[in-house]
Amino acid sequence: MKRAGTKRKFGYEAGPSSAKAGEAALDWAVACGATDRITRDVQTEVRRIRRRRLVAAAGGVAALVMAAGFLSSWRWTPGKHEPWPTVANAPSAAVLTPLRRILPDGSVVELKNGAGISLHFNPAERRITLGHGEAHFQVARNAGRPFIVTASGIETRAVGTAFTVQLAPTTVEVLVTEGEVETRAVATNPPEESGAAPAPPPPTRVLVAAGNRVVIELAGAVPIMAPVEALTRSEIARKLSWRIPRLEFAGTPLHEVARLFHQHSGARIALGDPALGGLQISGTLRADNIDSLLRLLELEFGIKAERRGEAEFVLHRR
Repeated sequence: MKRAGTKRKFGYEAGPSSAKAGEAALDWAVACGATDRITRDVQTEVRRIRRRRLVAAAGGVAALVMAAGFLSSWRWTPGKHEPWPTVANAPSAAVLTPLRRILPDGSVVELKNGAGISLHFNPAERRITLGHGEAHFQVARNAGRPFIVTASGIETRAVGTAFTVQLAPTTVEVLVTEGEVETRAVATNPPEESGAAPAPPPPTRVLVAAGNRVVIELAGAVPIMAPVEALTRSEIARKLSWRIPRLEFAGTPLHEVARLFHQHSGARIALGDPALGGLQISGTLRADNIDSLLRLLELEFGIKAERRGEAEFVLHRR
């Protein structure tokens, strides 16, 4: 009959831990000739525990080795979708920026979230294919080696300039911010012949200067270029706002929020009351839009901003 509180261990019963109980158990084992079996059971259990610990340790080492190998061998593959990178500045804050890469010729490309490109560089030209999405190019000048971006049969050629190409399901849009580019349709499907007089062919080549854009319709049999359109500075800023870093806060102390805005926008925010520095801010704000932060502080915390200069503010409780 089992005693209350006993439990099964290694194939025999063990009761309360005491010297007499231990001696009695040992006498029982000797008397019954069970010492060899108990020894084998104990050794088997010890080996099992050791194997479990070794497997767990090996698994941890393998995971670390795999992670280290991944990090050391990672490289950007043009054309592969990559999310916006997130760079942590504090446990509760991050800076969100579009993917930015320096190309082999020194040009710089920024990809809007979800965009994909592939590179085809040779000694005669620098050619890039935009497979989807939107990309901004800051082209390194090289008059003898043109820089060409192709999107759904529409080519944009530059030497040293800055421009954006956006590929949508039915349109290609080219917006120039520096210099001048030539945009042309290189892949066309002429309509079938009919008895009617042929319409004059649409333009297939235009020059687009800084501050202008052109939109090419892809829905028909032949790409149709709209007239080149001049944009205001505010319109250009709105279209390119995706390039501006976003500051993401999750319970971030106000003193850290102020530091990040100063780092990414140049705006200086001083705390009229040091206790304000501990207020926790949550949300995502454009790094260049200090007014959005000031409105948030006033509406949510009753904090007023006193302007002291072009981009300097002192915060006070109302």
